[in-house]
Amino acid sequence: MRVLSALFAVLLLCSCNGHTEVRDRTFVSTVAVQQDLDSFFVTVTDEVGEYSGYGNSILSALNSAEENSGKNMFFGHTELLSMNVDNLDTNLIILLKSNYFSPNTLLCTTKSNSNISKETTSKIQTNDNNGYLKAMTISSTLQDLLSKGFSEVPFVSDSDIKMGIIN
Repeated sequence: MRVLSALFAVLLLCSCNGHTEVRDRTFVSTVAVQQDLDSFFVTVTDEVGEYSGYGNSILSALNSAEENSGKNMFFGHTELLSMNVDNLDTNLIILLKSNYFSPNTLLCTTKSNSNISKETTSKIQTNDNNGYLKAMTISSTLQDLLSKGFSEVPFVSDSDIKMGIIN
């Protein structure tokens, strides 16, 4: 009986140490990454607004955006990741190894991330369903790049979305 009482007391004293309350967390819907030489600029969008961050790596830029938001960011349900083509395979591997994003997150490329929004995600999904283009995920793009040396990825321009080939 003493052992059972001691076990029960230990369980009562344990707490969720280091946890984050839901109200203190922001759920990210889109992330736009722009690389310029050795610096990264990210724009993160959630249900409330947009947050930007700079860094010398993708992860430090995401951390900077998180600090600017004032909340812990959760990237597990991110719908769309937009990146420019520079070092795409290396950058995708870094993001997947860091466990920031789900491998099933949609991916698109663009020259200017200023036109990326929640609507871009629905346009890609609608055009995929209608057969105009193929919605590509992080994992399928990375698999194509590593096995074939190229991949077809939706390319977002100012006026429309079309498929683009990246090497």
